[in-house]
Amino acid sequence: MKAFLLAAGLGTRLYSVSKNIPKCLMLIDGKPMLYHWFKLFADHGITDVLINLHYLYEQVISGIENYKLKDFGINIVLFYETVLLGTAGTISENKSWVDKEDNFLIAYADNLTKVDITRIVEQHILNRCTTTLWLYRTEVPEKCGIATLDASGKITEFVEKPEHPRSEYASAALYITTPGIFKYIPPGFADLGKDTLPRLSAVGELYGCTVPGYNRGMGDPDGYEKAQREWNDVK
Repeated sequence: MKAFLLAAGLGTRLYSVSKNIPKCLMLIDGKPMLYHWFKLFADHGITDVLINLHYLYEQVISGIENYKLKDFGINIVLFYETVLLGTAGTISENKSWVDKEDNFLIAYADNLTKVDITRIVEQHILNRCTTTLWLYRTEVPEKCGIATLDASGKITEFVEKPEHPRSEYASAALYITTPGIFKYIPPGFADLGKDTLPRLSAVGELYGCTVPGYNRGMGDPDGYEKAQREWNDVK
């Protein structure tokens, strides 16, 4: 299976912690986020990874070499964005890379994650839908992308950072999807959470998977500090 690992963001909310390093190279347990993702991917049979680049992209290229990520046996494709395309825009721009795949994975490099990807894929296949989203319970739903599910696990509504959350199930920003997702991505700059997932839920093509696992977003200094503290109990 192929995977998109989205790593081009500017990381402005983390400037107080580290302004001169891309988020995907921030260290957890002495190794960068990219390393932890590649280990997880290798454990679950991911064969090819496309990493999008923008902010401090030269450091990412060096990090791939310095931390010997190619030793995981995964083919690496680098896609440089002269102008940021958005999380959905990146996927759309690289449609030809996955348009013959039955399924592929999308993940965000600034999330520290430990989950059984194989189980999520199995659930996705059972769902027979366009996209399956890994969900976790959050204590701060107003700060997350929130999914409302029916009894079958179908996501009936998806709202990014709602003022009045109707659920505690938050997006862990890890998706198993099919090429059918492309018709739900608008042209130009596009965001998965704001532009694509709501469209999928509106037509009944978005399901949730709640298998247990660990997910910590590191978009701000608080998240990074928590990830550093928690990882030894998770890995």
